Amino acid sequence: MMNPFELFEMRELTAARVEAWLKKTGWVEVGSFAGQKRFTRQRGDQVDSVGLAPHQVFVGAAENLQTGLLLLAEQEGRTLQGLLQEMNPVFRRCSPSAAARAAHLELGGMWFYRCRIAVGGDDGAEPLMSPAIILHLRADVQPETVEQDTRAAAEYWPATRNAYRCAWPTDGEGKEL
Repeated sequence: MMNPFELFEMRELTAARVEAWLKKTGWVEVGSFAGQKRFTRQRGDQVDSVGLAPHQVFVGAAENLQTGLLLLAEQEGRTLQGLLQEMNPVFRRCSPSAAARAAHLELGGMWFYRCRIAVGGDDGAEPLMSPAIILHLRADVQPETVEQDTRAAAEYWPATRNAYRCAWPTDGEGKEL
């Protein structure tokens, strides 16, 4: 059986990224629990209550991050992989910036690319995506995309010369380009 924490979506996932996702999706920080930040969606939660209430989740580092993610997936009624894919997507629905393309040239400048070929259904089904292909993107040429057309939105992710996924290019401070 595969360990879900070995999924690519888990790579480079930080407590800060999880916290940002929680806040974006309506969770509110209400104090700490065992040194970890505690979040809830219920109004009027007591900050000074002892222990972690059943409707709360916590975000920590290392093993605590994994435990917090398992609790969060249960609270959200979702699979852990589905949750991870939303927090730390494998593809980005945007063209890589010129700075990202230039920085990635050191690893060969190869990018996975796929596009939406059919819209998801009214029932909330995921859209149908093309198989991923690998492209070489130069820093001085902006790839053509139709990002505004949700039926054909392009998605990218950097790859090594040997077609392995790698981290999104960052600046000197670790911020994604």
